[in-house]
Amino acid sequence: METVVRVAIVYVFVWACFRVVGKRELSQLSPFELVTLLFTPQLFSRALTRQDYSMTIGIIGASTLFLLLFLTSAERYGRERLASIVQ
Repeated sequence: METVVRVAIVYVFVWACFRVVGKRELSQLSPFELVTLLFTPQLFSRALTRQDYSMTIGIIGASTLFLLLFLTSAERYGRERLASIVQ
């Protein structure tokens, strides 16, 4: 039962992060954002397999990743030169 709760926490967290970033569908993701999405499970893998009983490390790592993604998206939106560098 604990595994189900952990997976639900991760699901809600990732869902909320992508809602904050503003992406609702996979078709709206840039390649960089897709790689970020694929990297996220690695951050939570130890907590979900109970090798590390703390979800805190996964949440901090994913929060940092999504914060950087959000900041990059916000800067890219406002600056055309930065958008070309990131693309």
